[in-house]
Amino acid sequence: MKNSKRNSGNKEINTTTTTKSKSNSKTQTQQNHRKISTSSEQEIKENKNKKIVKRNSEPSFIKVQNEQNSTKEINLDSNNTVAPSKIVEFTRKKRFSFLLGCTLGICGVLFFTPSLTILFSIIGLDPDLLHEFQQAQNEAKTKLVNIRMPSFDRDFMPEFNFSLPNDMVDQLKELFDFTSPNSQDHRVGITFKRDGVRLRHPVVMIPGIITTGLELWEGEECASTYFRQRIWGTVNMIQQFFTNRQCWARHMILNSTNGLDPDNVKIRAARDFEATDYVIAGYWVWAKLIENLADIGYDTNQMSMMSYDWRLSFQNLEKRDRYLSKLRRQIESLYEYNDEIKVVVVAHSMGSTLFLYFLNWIENINPGWTDKHIHSFVNIGGPLLGTPQGVTRLLTGEVKDIYDLGLLGKLIDLHFPPSDRRRLFRTWGSVYSMLPKGGDSVWGVDVDTAPDGIGATLYIEGVGPLTTQQTIDLLFNKTGDESTSLYQKEYSLGLGIPKKQTPSTWSNVLQAPLPVAPKMKIYCFYGVGKQTERGAFLKQVDSETEIGMDTNIVKDKPKTKGGVIFSEGDGTVPLLSLGLLCVDGWKNKQLNPSGMEVITREIMHSPSTFDPRGGPGTGDHVDIMGNVEVISAVLQIASGKDKEISENRLFSDIQAIASKVNLEKALLE
Repeated sequence: MKNSKRNSGNKEINTTTTTKSKSNSKTQTQQNHRKISTSSEQEIKENKNKKIVKRNSEPSFIKVQNEQNSTKEINLDSNNTVAPSKIVEFTRKKRFSFLLGCTLGICGVLFFTPSLTILFSIIGLDPDLLHEFQQAQNEAKTKLVNIRMPSFDRDFMPEFNFSLPNDMVDQLKELFDFTSPNSQDHRVGITFKRDGVRLRHPVVMIPGIITTGLELWEGEECASTYFRQRIWGTVNMIQQFFTNRQCWARHMILNSTNGLDPDNVKIRAARDFEATDYVIAGYWVWAKLIENLADIGYDTNQMSMMSYDWRLSFQNLEKRDRYLSKLRRQIESLYEYNDEIKVVVVAHSMGSTLFLYFLNWIENINPGWTDKHIHSFVNIGGPLLGTPQGVTRLLTGEVKDIYDLGLLGKLIDLHFPPSDRRRLFRTWGSVYSMLPKGGDSVWGVDVDTAPDGIGATLYIEGVGPLTTQQTIDLLFNKTGDESTSLYQKEYSLGLGIPKKQTPSTWSNVLQAPLPVAPKMKIYCFYGVGKQTERGAFLKQVDSETEIGMDTNIVKDKPKTKGGVIFSEGDGTVPLLSLGLLCVDGWKNKQLNPSGMEVITREIMHSPSTFDPRGGPGTGDHVDIMGNVEVISAVLQIASGKDKEISENRLFSDIQAIASKVNLEKALLE
């Protein structure tokens, strides 16, 4: 979109108008004040006992404050007049775009999916209607073949000006002008190239959980037609899931006794950039960053994507696929090929914790390797202290994102119930790597004493509130599951540096110090400003042993909706996990013995009105990979311009949270 050059969140942007040149600013300001005095006269009369407390030089809103100090915003439209009806305002929200897209998508699926038998059976429609519906399908397809679609150029969309807000029309123009959003004038990398910025440091990228495509190399008869096709990460996956769910699940599950492949099944990660640039058709993850790096000169000789089977535990990644060894060789190869220039490692989500595990692994084999080969580590949205939702997934199989889908979520639950999802999740060793670390000393005990004001992680009907440590004990000691017993040995979740490091402690940043690499830098980029799952209310369902989310619970303290307890974060990972180590823990010599420099930049979530992915200002956990500031920062670091990123920038209360945790004291106890 057009706002890709916005000021990276340093100021709150409350304008819907376009700023004109400085030479006309004085005249425009005078005109704006006259418009406010006329167009909002009625609003000001109704608030005659109120006074204006803020007015922009070219305002898009007026804030008024009454005698009780409550504030009301009077919104202005693109002509600086009072904003129109609530219906028009609703069309400017992401919710409108999402609902419109879902409606069109469902209609498209109904009319064009090749197999509707299973869909009719799930919904409960009369099977006799299927034949008539398929006839209607064929007729519609025949007619559409002969339709000539109009050209969506910039002269087409203004016809809708009479009914749509001006800013929506502009964004629709860009949405259907396929050369505009990704044109050279809109891409950060092109701007850097014009300014003479060129590649310097080799770059290795490590993706997060579920964002690498998985391919079928060996399977059962039911999957024989999918050899070397993706069983995860494409439309094929959706087709497989809905046509034969049990077959798909048997291939995605891991062996519960060793966490490796089931008998006669081999699923392997897709390789290189194609494995992670897009997940399913059109849903980008790494594509924007790769393209912008290419703009300043990078190709496969200077950058590499280290994809992996994200289901496996960290130890099994090396045991089955030799992933850690391959990562080592790839970094060394890029280092040597590029005249021994140190490598920049960019990791997202679980990829960050995997890389930290790798550093402990390699330093155990070859001390000093990190200091020789790594220039900097860019951590984007890493769940460094885990996330409480991991406990909920493993205990219940419930997923908040499925519940949020409404009717579609209920259909998914019917087709793939939580009990089946739970069985699948419990075999994936990666999920256990994201369990909360540090116990109650970090996450707190109750609402009044917890550093982030949340406290208990779970509230179970008939049991009461359970702290983070109690929920983990419940998971490992009460479920009696073979997989949970296996992974309990592989992951240490405690607090405090042990006398002897083991593979189980390497994955815990509160127990495994950073390597001795005084010249290396760590950059933490993560989003804030989004409600994020921090806990849940559970109840017994179906039987005395089955528990599920109690979606009827709504509370103010802790903030709860639909049975989900929310806190500050990036929509997926709570703030406590995102930022505590970056702003406090790694300032401590016990966890950072060589005093490695750590720089933290929080990204305030500022989504675009009409972009379903949030646009260039998003701070969402996944969509942050397309955030303009994050992409710009990575390009600066990779090109050797990292001195321009030398100061922390925080929007949240993470420093206050860190002071309540007091890690330095907790580590000594």
